[in-house]
This record gives sequence, structure tokens and C-alpha cells, in this order.
Amino acid sequence: MGDARKFPRDRNDYWAKRQDALFYRYTTDMVEKFAPDAESVIDVGCFVSPIVCQLDWIPKRFANDIQYIPEWEDVPDVTFVKGNAFELDVEALCGKASFDVVISHQTIEHIDDAKGFAESLCRMGSMVICSTSYEVEGGLVPGHVQDPISLKKFEGWFPRPAKSVLIERRGDPRFANILGVF
Repeated sequence: MGDARKFPRDRNDYWAKRQDALFYRYTTDMVEKFAPDAESVIDVGCFVSPIVCQLDWIPKRFANDIQYIPEWEDVPDVTFVKGNAFELDVEALCGKASFDVVISHQTIEHIDDAKGFAESLCRMGSMVICSTSYEVEGGLVPGHVQDPISLKKFEGWFPRPAKSVLIERRGDPRFANILGVF
């Protein structure tokens, strides 16, 4: 498995505060289990999460965010693509109509049309790994327009059934996360 330490120190230590979360470690395990021969992966809404750096057996790795993230400059073997992921020329990037793996962590809770976002993720890739807040009180986190998110609500956004789901509670009891593999 690749070394996320190759990723530069990020603003406000965002990644340093989250990197030990089980749902991030579970992501690499699920890619190894369900897509061991993957040739392409994209992290949609990546911000400064270097998950794709850890998937170093996948030859075509992309990090995507709607905004420019300077921390992605000079990250070896990962291409940062700024812009709306659903407007990308996937075939030009990975050489086929869809990515083998699409990852989107801690993004969908910020999206007004979460169902449309989830459906678009599934159109983009053969396997989708998505995480979000779980049962977090509405209004507690600025920008979270979907909270509270139950398991039923989360799974209902996706057009295909989950292969695996993880719910992680750690630290502050007001906060939990859910991760699904679709």
C-alpha cells in the first residue's frame, strides 16, 4: 500500500486530524477486496485527503475538487483535476467510459441533490466508495445540508445496493460516519 506521507502538510492539519479514522483505512481494504485489478481511480471532492496516494498499485490515479487545492501540486503519480467531476472527459483521463473506482468522502452531505450526486458517482465508476456523516444532528455542522443522515436515507440515494457498509463512532459522541461500497 502506498505512503500518504508523500502528501505535503495540509492547511489546518485537516488530514492529520482524520487520517486514523477507520472509514479511511476501510477504503483501501475495500478497493483491494472488490477491485484488486483496478486500472483507474478518482477521488471526487478530495480536498486534501491523500487516499488515492495509498492506492499505488492502480496506475491511473486522479484527485478532483471543485476548487483548486495547491497541496496537490507535485504529488507524485496522482493527477489533480479541478472542476465539476461530472463534466470531466472520463475517457480522455482513464482511456475508457468509466473509472474502475470512484471515491467520495465527506462530500455528499454538502450537496442539495444528494440522490443526483450519488447517481452521478455510480455512472462514473464500476465501484463507488462514499462516506458521510451519520446521524449527526441537523445544523450542528455548517454546510451539512443533509444531516441527519440515517442508513436508510444514505442507501436510498444510490441506484444500486451496497456491497458493504461501515458505521464508525469515535471520539465525540455527537459525530459518527457511515461508509458504503456500491
